[in-house]
Amino acid sequence: MIICVEMAQMMQGRLSGHRICRVLDSEERSDSNLGRLFCLFFMKHKSKKKTDSFHWLERNSPKVTGWINDQQKKTDHYLSKCKNNSLLKKRFKKLLRVETMMLPHRTREYIYYRYRKNNEEQPSLYRQHGTKGHRELLINPNKLSGKDKSFIVDWMVSHNGKFILVAFSKADNDCYELRIFDIRVKKFLKDIIPSELYPNINAWNAESTGFWYSKGSKKVKGEEKFHKRIYFHNIGGPISKDQLVFGGSLHKHDYPSVQLSHDKKCLITTVVRIDWTTSVFYKDLKNIKHKFIEITKGLNAESFPYVNNGYIYLLTNHKAPNYKVLRRKISDNNLGPWETFIKENKHKLEGLHSVSGYIFLSYIENVVSKLYVIDLHNGKKKQIDLPGLGSMHYFSTDFDSGEIFFSYSSFSSPITFYRVLGNNPKLSFFWQQKLSADLNNIQVSQKWYKSKDGTKIPMFIINKKGLKIDGNNPALVYAYGGFNSSETPAFGGTTIPFIEDGGVFVVVNIRGGGEFGKKWHDAGKLKKKHKAFEDFADALKYLVKNKYSNSQKIAIHGGSNGGLLVSVIMLRYPELFKTAVIAVPVTDMLRYHLFNGGRWWIAEYGDPENSEMKKYLLKYSPYHNIKKENYPSALIVTSDKDDRVHPMHSYKFTAALQENKYQKNPILLRVERNAGHSGTSSMTPFIEKSADMYAFIYKQLGMEGV
Repeated sequence: MIICVEMAQMMQGRLSGHRICRVLDSEERSDSNLGRLFCLFFMKHKSKKKTDSFHWLERNSPKVTGWINDQQKKTDHYLSKCKNNSLLKKRFKKLLRVETMMLPHRTREYIYYRYRKNNEEQPSLYRQHGTKGHRELLINPNKLSGKDKSFIVDWMVSHNGKFILVAFSKADNDCYELRIFDIRVKKFLKDIIPSELYPNINAWNAESTGFWYSKGSKKVKGEEKFHKRIYFHNIGGPISKDQLVFGGSLHKHDYPSVQLSHDKKCLITTVVRIDWTTSVFYKDLKNIKHKFIEITKGLNAESFPYVNNGYIYLLTNHKAPNYKVLRRKISDNNLGPWETFIKENKHKLEGLHSVSGYIFLSYIENVVSKLYVIDLHNGKKKQIDLPGLGSMHYFSTDFDSGEIFFSYSSFSSPITFYRVLGNNPKLSFFWQQKLSADLNNIQVSQKWYKSKDGTKIPMFIINKKGLKIDGNNPALVYAYGGFNSSETPAFGGTTIPFIEDGGVFVVVNIRGGGEFGKKWHDAGKLKKKHKAFEDFADALKYLVKNKYSNSQKIAIHGGSNGGLLVSVIMLRYPELFKTAVIAVPVTDMLRYHLFNGGRWWIAEYGDPENSEMKKYLLKYSPYHNIKKENYPSALIVTSDKDDRVHPMHSYKFTAALQENKYQKNPILLRVERNAGHSGTSSMTPFIEKSADMYAFIYKQLGMEGV
């Protein structure tokens, strides 16, 4: 009976040939003559449907390890022959080995931040007393070695300033271990939340005697990122006794997080659903018997809560593609009705930042950041002047002091941290990265072009001043186009040598991103994903038509969802460019949802188990659309411990391209060891990876003589 069911599935195209034979040859079915006969018949008369020839690269095995090692040897040999590799490493070392600061955050009288000295591999955690105080070292991960070697990926100071909850990652990926650092004695406590169920930091309690965190409620192989629940841990108590606080009935894909209101009177829990809508729950801490109540019923949207001056504020795109702000009053355990506080306008409201008596609003206006502050006492709104056409990327708030810190940069100015107070909306400089490059020689322009369907798409073009635009310049074109992510101006040190050597660096704001709100995102996802591909292809055509470059001088680059983008462009539009650098890509669109947290991407790509969606995905899935053709050269970059986009996507795509006997241009795979989705934050391997990527680009674009 089981065999008949499997046969029926095969006839419907639901099982591939190797799967049929594996099923029929399995131990429990080995006595079936019918099964053996059918398997022989199937092998003799192969299905015309595409088979997954490199399915074996999805598993960890000695065979896969050997294959990866062989690939790396070939890649290392090729890159060692690139004339610019050693020189680029020296240039990147000089450019990137500079002092670097991560986002500051104030708690009480101290300002905390991560800081890396120019001779260190990764940043350490420091604090200083006020804006002028002496820098005091707290945690130095560079001193950790052996089994203790880890990267600091997140941290949170307790309200009383005595403890720091720190998230460490062994491979600089999404798998964190939580530990508590005692600032007074500068030692870690014995409490450790293990990494196996992917715990995340949420919030300290008011008394600083414990904290809320999220983790999986059970361990199912392959589902370690799912089944999230909120727990509370008392300092010094056994982890096994941590209290389940919220989420016992949540679906396995739901992602909860909790925050404590600044007045310490309530808990607010946000649950992100698999379709990216959110449900927000409120709990009054003054009433012991009070349970979590949902306060966003009827709002089928993305919603993010903040508590300020007796109100719950909600940044939401409910009936507002560019987002708006609602609020409802908290009064003696009663919540008033939602009312509109900030109306939607033509620009995207990117963020809300709440401090005592004030709310800061960050907008994106034509892909450039704008910042405003609203006085909650009188409702007056003021714009805060920002230095030029750049963007804010990270914010931290100190509610009681009314202060926010944020990072600011542009394509031609390095990261700078500013602070601003609600009652004095004037920027105060805090810190800026100092580089050895002459950034005054860089020119930035924003251009608009029409895509295939007539939609106007913006792009940023960055080059050195005085560059002759004659159609012969090498160009590096980057885009992302997905997950509502906005590609606003940001400084990237690795692009500087390319620009100095006469290259044109281009960032394209294709549909699928979040630069113009929900409509822009929706226009490039699910069954409209092809619009993002068309936008990028037409950007390449625009650059050639307007003599910024030519097809034999263009390199394209993207990572993650952007890696999917350039993989598709490589197969669909090979005539438009010379070479591609593809980082941590999604390439198997029929199986992406089966690995790590891939099921959370269904709202973006669609469900491969839906027959209609599967047909659409199959039309562009890079792994399934390699034809008998010599495609442009490509360097495919991945990490062996990437637990966000499984490296099997890179492995299988590389293998399929190399198997194509018509492929003459080089297809190389570079695997970073013991690293996560963004690689490792250690400087030496980052510099080496950057040099390899650009050495490959230089060789392919004929820049080795510069």
